[in-house]
Amino acid sequence: MSVSSLLQLNLRRLILILALFGVAVTLLNTFIASYQVQKQLLLDNTLEANRVYSSKLSANIERFLQNAQLQLQFSAHQAKDHFNNLNWLKDEAYRVVRQDLSFNSVIIADRNNQIMAAYSDISSNDHIKGVINSYSRISDRNAPEVSVPLLSPQGQFFIRIFYPIISDQGDYLGFIGGDIYLNQNNNLQHLLGDHDYKDGSYLYVVDQKKRLLHHHNPERIGEEITNNPAINAVIAGQNGSLLLTNSKGISMLAGFAPVPSTGWGIVAQRPEKEILNILSERMEAVVQYTIPCAIATFFMIWLLARVISRPLWQLANSAKHMDTPDAETGISRIPGWYFEAAQLKRGLSEGISLMQEKISQLHQDSLTDPMTRLYNRRGMHKIINRCQISSGCLSVIALDIDHFKRVNDTWGHDAGDDVIRTVADVMRDCSRNEDFICRSGGEEFLILLPDTGLSAATGLAERIRTHIEHRHFESIQSDLTISCGVALWESGHGKICQTIKQADQALYQAKHQGRNQVVQAITEPCTA
Repeated sequence: MSVSSLLQLNLRRLILILALFGVAVTLLNTFIASYQVQKQLLLDNTLEANRVYSSKLSANIERFLQNAQLQLQFSAHQAKDHFNNLNWLKDEAYRVVRQDLSFNSVIIADRNNQIMAAYSDISSNDHIKGVINSYSRISDRNAPEVSVPLLSPQGQFFIRIFYPIISDQGDYLGFIGGDIYLNQNNNLQHLLGDHDYKDGSYLYVVDQKKRLLHHHNPERIGEEITNNPAINAVIAGQNGSLLLTNSKGISMLAGFAPVPSTGWGIVAQRPEKEILNILSERMEAVVQYTIPCAIATFFMIWLLARVISRPLWQLANSAKHMDTPDAETGISRIPGWYFEAAQLKRGLSEGISLMQEKISQLHQDSLTDPMTRLYNRRGMHKIINRCQISSGCLSVIALDIDHFKRVNDTWGHDAGDDVIRTVADVMRDCSRNEDFICRSGGEEFLILLPDTGLSAATGLAERIRTHIEHRHFESIQSDLTISCGVALWESGHGKICQTIKQADQALYQAKHQGRNQVVQAITEPCTA
């Protein structure tokens, strides 16, 4: 089997390849589309979740600060009636600090900003002293106030909430102030710290100067952050979410919301890498669920391709044997259950009928030359085609009567016809029954010798030449000679017509060398 036949695809393979390619491309496209859709969905959901989370936390902080102010309001209302009772003021400062972890320290001062009572749950006396010395005068004696984040002598951030103490007559007596430390045990710290490290998420708080007030990494507290779009937006009072690259070069999904009463910004964010890891796990699960379905789909495609292509394959196989007697019967048994197969089946059946009619007509026509009873050119070509598809070898003898034109010109065409018949009889007498003798032209002949080597063919040509040379032709009252060229064809080495040309060339060489001789063709290697 040749390489071209091995590479040739049949319809079943073509359908299978096309279907499998389509399914594979569809699965790949579905997988890519699913990946992109899920990725965008996860990103959008995470951004929205972080925005909602930061907004909720901002609202909780706002509510906490309002409650803290209400506590100080209550104490201020009570303190106006006991402002000259230092013991009561000290007890009240203690009560406010200890009752619910809203404040880490409380101070009560008079209108001259002189400390009258103070209490702190931070044990360091230096701390208490620092807190007292760092108080400044309240800016508005008739309204509560929340300070900007301040830095204690110990390097800790805290805020102060002031509330004025007003007498029943409307006189300003002083104020009560509470300190809330951002890294100490208090309710604000619990609000900020209870949600860190969940699903890779964390939050941080910045003040109006873009300083970190709260961060899951304590070493970064107090660091000023620049060129962060989320911080820039939240400090400007915006509420939203975006995908950004933080100061450490990490891609983050950030949601942010401001705290109106303080001007702080709450930013909740999650590394994009964590989302992609989750997405990878989901896509692996999708692939695991898809593989069995894909295998089942491929099997069904293979089965359907086999069923669809089988009638066409049978018809194609029958077409190779159209010359057999039962070809039409075999084709009639092939099921044509769809339109194309039925039409091809019908066409092949009609083609076989037409071919048989042509064969009958061909047999009715004469395949032989009427004068010599040798094969004519039509018969010669039929023999050549038959021999071409057979295996083995074939020798070719090209034979020509020397100076035949002189015979016709000197003695007439009747004498020439007699000479041709005589030469045909000699070739027939010298040849075997299985040899094919053809009249290829006026005085030209061709002998095809199946399964005959070059040496045996040359010997036959020499015998014919000798018989002609020694034969006396009555019609022309003269002797006659012939020239022959011999060539060999082997199966799979080119076409027989090429061998015939080689035999003709050898014949011309014999004529050129003086006629009345046999010349073997020099056969060059041929490729199929």
